[in-house]
Amino acid sequence: MNVGSLRTLGFVPVAYPSALRERVLAAMASWEGFCALPEPEKRKLSGGDRLLDFGYMFRNDAGTTADKKELFHVVRRHMAEFRRMGRSISDPRAGEFIEAINALIEASAPLVVEFARDIEREFDLPGFAEEVAGSQDNWTFRYLHYFGGDTLANAHCDRGGFTLHLHESAPGGEYFGFDNAWRPWPVSDTQTIIFP
Repeated sequence: MNVGSLRTLGFVPVAYPSALRERVLAAMASWEGFCALPEPEKRKLSGGDRLLDFGYMFRNDAGTTADKKELFHVVRRHMAEFRRMGRSISDPRAGEFIEAINALIEASAPLVVEFARDIEREFDLPGFAEEVAGSQDNWTFRYLHYFGGDTLANAHCDRGGFTLHLHESAPGGEYFGFDNAWRPWPVSDTQTIIFP
């Protein structure tokens, strides 16, 4: 993995492991099923507060930062709680979504740890790979459902150290290059990217 491309591109192109891609597609299908549930049912898997920032959330921000979407944030340490909360939803799509998240977390771990090892070597960060591997229960997995329009999300930085960008359901995702130009993400069925 050429993590040195962080210096030239601002991201790392990664050949998409087929087993991980299969898990991503299954997770996205289960996310679409979850999104089709009635709003009150989806809210049963909510942290209950935008500030807590976990579980199901719906945002409909207005103005110059307009951002209408529903999203779901999860970390492995919350999986037992989500399974408990999911039992209050009679529709099986909720439970299927939770299990697909767990399968995706497990399938992504080897690639994330490989990336961390390469970062440690390239940037001389002793202990980085061990720290990343030891924090798997705190990795955030984020699902987004935008509702359409000209601009679905305004320019922003993601949270956390690095983002493993696993899926685009429609074209339009862009990055701002070091040359001050917007360019399409190089994300496909065979390639994904990791960026800070």
